Amino acid sequence: MITLLRKIRKKLLTGGHFSKYLVYAIGEIMLVMIGILLALQVNTWNDERNQKRDEIAALNDLREEFQKNKEIFLSHRDSKRPYEEAWHQFLLDIKNGISPFHDGLKDRPGSGAQTLNITFGSLNAILSTGKIDRIRNDSLKILLTPGKKIWKSMLKMRRHIGNSFAMNFSLTNMKSDISHG
Repeated sequence: MITLLRKIRKKLLTGGHFSKYLVYAIGEIMLVMIGILLALQVNTWNDERNQKRDEIAALNDLREEFQKNKEIFLSHRDSKRPYEEAWHQFLLDIKNGISPFHDGLKDRPGSGAQTLNITFGSLNAILSTGKIDRIRNDSLKILLTPGKKIWKSMLKMRRHIGNSFAMNFSLTNMKSDISHG
């Protein structure tokens, strides 16, 4: 192809057809420009396809992580219920004058202490590497950016509630006794 174009160019220049050569040169420049524009468009399409693939992979990872965290959180919450109910009954017995201390402190309910292990691997990776910009949904970006802080504060609140459940319950009952009494 290149040799053919060289022969045409040489023939036009040696034959004294400058105006035809000029038309030929403009045509060749246009052909090169079209080739460059096509290459740029193909590159843009490829970049967009890769970004969509990365976005979908990141969103799938986040969905799996959030589903696992939700399951862990709900399981943890459900495992605490029997202890909360036992403490509730224990404090009600005390309030009603029933001594729950048959065998000393052995009869009091346990604490149900259990560690809540929620992970933030995918979220940390997305936030720390700047891949959050690959997510096109702005509302989701806004929710994800403070997402880790929200989970941590929720865990802290849950820990506080678990640690002070008995105190809060008894204070509430004392307030209601005072207001009704």
